[in-house]
Amino acid sequence: MNILYIEPNYAPDASYAYYSNILNAIARKTNLQVLPGRGYKTNIDTIKSIFPEIDLICFGFGWMNIWKNGVHYVETAIEGIEDTDIPKVVLLNKEYGGSLGSKLGWIKDIKADLAFTYHHDYEIFEKATGVPFHFLPFAADPNLFKDYGTSPEYDIGFTGGLGHTSTNGWETKSKFGEFPPGPTEGQGWSHDLRKQIKDAHGEWPDINFYFANHLHDSAVDYAKRLNTAKIWLSTTGPVDIVGTRYYEVMLTNTTLLMCNRSNKMWCFDENCNRKDRDVDVYGELFEEDKHYVAFESPEELKEKVLYYKENEDERKKIVNNAYEHALKNHTWDNRAEQFLETINARFGR
Repeated sequence: MNILYIEPNYAPDASYAYYSNILNAIARKTNLQVLPGRGYKTNIDTIKSIFPEIDLICFGFGWMNIWKNGVHYVETAIEGIEDTDIPKVVLLNKEYGGSLGSKLGWIKDIKADLAFTYHHDYEIFEKATGVPFHFLPFAADPNLFKDYGTSPEYDIGFTGGLGHTSTNGWETKSKFGEFPPGPTEGQGWSHDLRKQIKDAHGEWPDINFYFANHLHDSAVDYAKRLNTAKIWLSTTGPVDIVGTRYYEVMLTNTTLLMCNRSNKMWCFDENCNRKDRDVDVYGELFEEDKHYVAFESPEELKEKVLYYKENEDERKKIVNNAYEHALKNHTWDNRAEQFLETINARFGR
C-alpha cells in the first residue's frame, strides 16, 4: 500500500514525539511518503502529480493539532480534497480547548472515509460526523522506555502540566462544525488532582516526592527520569485522555504507575459539548491492581505510596505485569498494525 502521510510536525525528539512515533511505525510496515510543513495552499491534482500511485491519504496528528482558534487547516488548504477518489483517513488530535466542533466539522466536510482517535468517546464522534471512527490509543517505544539500570532516588515522581481546570464556559457552548465562540480559557480537565497533590505533598515527610512542572529536555533524558522513582504519578489529561505517560511508565519495567481512578469522565454530546458519563477509560487498556494502582484523593495516594514503599514484592509484581502487558499490547508497532488492519478491512487492500 502507498500512503501519503500529511504531517506538519514530526520532530523525533520533542515533547510531541508521538507525532513521529506512529508515522515511523506505519512506515516500517508499508510504503509511506510524507508531505511536511504548514501554511501552504495546493490542490489535489498537484499532489497526485508529485506523489503518483497513491492508495490512501492520511492526515497525521499534527494536522489536527490545536492551531489558531481551533484547527490547523485554517492556514493550510488542499483544494479538491473532498472530491478525490483516493480514500482519506484522519488521526484526530487534541479534542479539547473548544476545538472539537470545528475539527469534526472539517472531517465531515472533506468527506473522510475513516478516522481514528485516542479519546474514549469515538462512537459519539462517529454519530456526529457520519464518518466511521475507530479507537486508536496512545502507545510507547520499548527501545526508549526501558530499564536503564538506575537506582531509584525517589518514592514517587511527577513532571508535567498541572492542568487548566477553570474555563470560560466553552465546554457548554460548542456547535458542531464551528469554531469556538470567542477565545477559550482552560483546556478541559475534569479534575484538579495534580494541583491538589502539589499543594499537599510538602506535608508528607515520610515520602520522598519528586514534583516538577514540565521539563522539556530530550526524550532519552525524560525516559531515564522515569527510572528514578519507584512509583510514578500520572492522571488523565484534558477531556480525560489516557496519555502517553501511562504506557511509557509501564514499559520501564522499574516503576509502578499510580493514576486517578476511572469513574465519572469527560465525554461529549453530538454537538461537542461536555456530557460526563460513568465510563471506564482504562477498561480496554489495563486492569487496576494488576497493571496500575489507582486513587481518588491525595489522602488515598499518600496511603498507597506508603504501602508500596513497604511492600516491594507487591510493587514489583504489578510492575512486571504492566511491563509484559504493555510490551505485548501497547507499543507503536501494535498501533501501526491496528491502523493497517482497520484500513485493509475497510478498503479491501
